[in-house]
Amino acid sequence: MAENKNNAAWVSGAYYLAKPLLSQIREKFKGAESFDCYENTPFSKLMTWLSSNSCFADNRLVVIHALPKMTESEKDKFKLVLEKLEGNVWVIFFMIDPSDARAIYNTVKKFGKLFEFDDTVVSSSATDWINKRARELGFELEQEAVLAIAENAMFVKDKETALDPLESTLQRLTLYAPGKKTYSLEDVISTAAFYNNFVIWNLMNACDERNYEKCLNAFNKCVAANADSIKAINEILPMMAWKYRMLLCMKELLANGASTEEAVLKASSIRKVAFESSGLKAISKTNLIESGQDKDKPVPVWNQRACSMAVSGNYGRKPQIEIYSRKDLYLIVKCIEDSLILSRTCSSQGEASLIADVLFMTICSVIDSASVSKIIKSLNKVRV
Repeated sequence: MAENKNNAAWVSGAYYLAKPLLSQIREKFKGAESFDCYENTPFSKLMTWLSSNSCFADNRLVVIHALPKMTESEKDKFKLVLEKLEGNVWVIFFMIDPSDARAIYNTVKKFGKLFEFDDTVVSSSATDWINKRARELGFELEQEAVLAIAENAMFVKDKETALDPLESTLQRLTLYAPGKKTYSLEDVISTAAFYNNFVIWNLMNACDERNYEKCLNAFNKCVAANADSIKAINEILPMMAWKYRMLLCMKELLANGASTEEAVLKASSIRKVAFESSGLKAISKTNLIESGQDKDKPVPVWNQRACSMAVSGNYGRKPQIEIYSRKDLYLIVKCIEDSLILSRTCSSQGEASLIADVLFMTICSVIDSASVSKIIKSLNKVRV
């Protein structure tokens, strides 16, 4: 097999880097017989292409995008064929996760070539990667736009960000306004793939800036995305409750003498309580993590990454724990809990908007706590 060592190759990692390589391979084998294998391809058909002689072309290129279903004996037969590929047959495994086919991957590793592109970047370096890649594509990004792209990207691990969603966002910008030299936050919002999620995180950032006008503007965009104020307020409140309860918990732990590391560990160890059934028949239970390094451990309310970011900051931003005082957080959490109760029976668009308005005024300290209490009480009286 030494003379045919490079007849098989495994290409994986970031798609935006892997795709050009596949195009180069196809160009190199232009004129050769070509076959693409997918999950629904019969195993017998794949084996025919790997082992039978061709009467139409000297070379054959087989690109495997997904492995067909195989029995254990068929897997052994497949590995044997890979080890003894004819000199005119070339096999490319394209964008298949090595962990999904470890035995076959090891065979290719032994007898072929590996092209494994980085598919993540350390989250703390995501903004640097975005700026560098934007310059390679011939444009610049405003700082707010860079932060927005980073925060809207997909996290694949606790401290890593996937590159393909970042690349996809940058490519959409070039299609949205070709030739533009500098893209703004508005451009990023206009081309966001996950618009609803993006708007909510943009709203969260406005809250951390404690900018009342920005909060209202972001909420209006959330309303536009849902086409309904009631849906919008019911969508953002659970996330608000999750975030500000975590900040209050962390603030209390730190105020009571815990170190940063201790506070993160204690907060991230609080179990998330789930319920079976509802009403008086409801029974509490603890769900377990189904996969990963924490498999079979209780699902926490907040993970370590979220708690760490709260005290250390994210993408160069000021740590959230430093933005709010303990008093601020008490008032905000109380307002969120009152808002959750009101939102469950909210029946008009105006009422939903008023609930949101009171919440943002509390977060941004636009009005005092006594005024907030009066508004909440008036809303309760209207219900009665």
